[in-house]
Amino acid sequence: MLRVAFAALVVLSHSFDLIDGNPDRQPVYRLFGTVTFGELAVDGFFIVSGFLITGSFLGSGYGAYLGKRVLRIYPGFLVAFVVSIVIAQVFSGHAMDL
Repeated sequence: MLRVAFAALVVLSHSFDLIDGNPDRQPVYRLFGTVTFGELAVDGFFIVSGFLITGSFLGSGYGAYLGKRVLRIYPGFLVAFVVSIVIAQVFSGHAMDL
């Protein structure tokens, strides 16, 4: 739930910037003058993710950990890669020779 809350804070942070490109109206920025919702949310997201990844590593051996990371990361990477190739092909206007 924390990661969802942090993602929502990033969206909220961008909403202030989309209005006029000025982050000065964010309540946290007005309070501290140096940090925005988005910066806090990204930091929090990485902290929570770091704890989760460390817990995964400590709960299994090195090989099992690497296997789980590969199975978690590479399917999404491959889908994004194929979708990017298809989109590039559609918008390039040229035939792709394989």
